[in-house]
Amino acid sequence: MRVQKLIGFDCDEVLANFHIALEKFVHLKYGSRRYSLDEITSYHETQKLWGCSPEEAGQRILEFYDDPTGLIGISPVAGALEVINKINLYHRMVVITLRPPSTEEETRKWFDIYFPNIFEDIFFLGGRFSKKPRSKGEVCKEIGVDVFVDDHIKYIKSVSEVGIPSLLFDRPWNRNEGLPPLTTRVFGWKNVLEHLL
Repeated sequence: MRVQKLIGFDCDEVLANFHIALEKFVHLKYGSRRYSLDEITSYHETQKLWGCSPEEAGQRILEFYDDPTGLIGISPVAGALEVINKINLYHRMVVITLRPPSTEEETRKWFDIYFPNIFEDIFFLGGRFSKKPRSKGEVCKEIGVDVFVDDHIKYIKSVSEVGIPSLLFDRPWNRNEGLPPLTTRVFGWKNVLEHLL
């Protein structure tokens, strides 16, 4: 008999194609050159691709969050819909995201469209936009997450440090990093399903 677990998921680049929508927004608004996900070798260095300062890059991301069509226009990551529905048959699930609390209404609308009645809760940690940042590891431990799925090595490390196994969703920005303890690299949603069922 399978034991029901609580699985935690990051939102952007695990469930939602955030960078594709953000790249299009910044290109249209600022005329920055087009680029692919493969060119993002460090998740928080988009300012190099945009030719601006880190502060300006942060401002552009906030503008994207505030755009009424920005968050709703993001598509799900390929394979996520099918696999999440299968995982839902056996496990409980939550989302733990660094999106700021100001995005909560639009983010919840997005989940209602693509993943209705699937996730028990969505936790908005705010990341670099938060005055009182909490780590994903802290939140995972606090709510009893059994396995966490993210695309960013920094957040996987924080979860590993509190003794929770993780799946690192393979992306160009995490390929040059060693894996922390209790972490397995996964190559797409089919591979996630193999590890969770």
